[in-house]
Amino acid sequence: MNKFLIALLVLATLAVSFAQDIQVAILKTDTPKGECKGKTATIGDYLSLKYVGKFEDGTVFDSSDLHGGAPFNFTIGERKVIPGLEIGTINICEGEKRSIKIPYQLAYGESGIENAIPPRTDIYFDLEVVSIESAPAQPFYYQLIPSVGTIIAFSMLGGFIVLVKYIVKRYPDESNSKKPAAGKPKKTKTAKQN
Repeated sequence: MNKFLIALLVLATLAVSFAQDIQVAILKTDTPKGECKGKTATIGDYLSLKYVGKFEDGTVFDSSDLHGGAPFNFTIGERKVIPGLEIGTINICEGEKRSIKIPYQLAYGESGIENAIPPRTDIYFDLEVVSIESAPAQPFYYQLIPSVGTIIAFSMLGGFIVLVKYIVKRYPDESNSKKPAAGKPKKTKTAKQN
């Protein structure tokens, strides 16, 4: 029973440390004609959008207008933009306008960007999708390759199993330890007498 409680305590500690509620919030959305009738973006799609990046006080730190008004292009899932922007554009419709809030953990992190984004700063984006180009079909064997999240989850599970095995080995339960059978005297070696 002691082993079970120790393992449960370790599991609870791990769960608390990894269970942070970090999400991209969709603040406002406006789809053309009230509903999405065109393409919606998924992982692998090539997105072209106009954007305005702001801080909570409304100060603009970047926008497509500052870069000549040309749309910004990226492929969802290639990790060439901040993770929050990729997450915030999943299932966005062609022509949709969307406002999102990205927590600093999914933006520029603890350190920010010197002289541009302060450390630990949540950022806001107003997005307008110009076009979505669907990803080319992938061969079936590509779908069998596990994601980074799956690999991390299995690694954590393996580490937890090793930890539980160590705890069980290090702190054996007295009720399961081997005892000599009752009624049989324990044999001991005696020195030969002359």
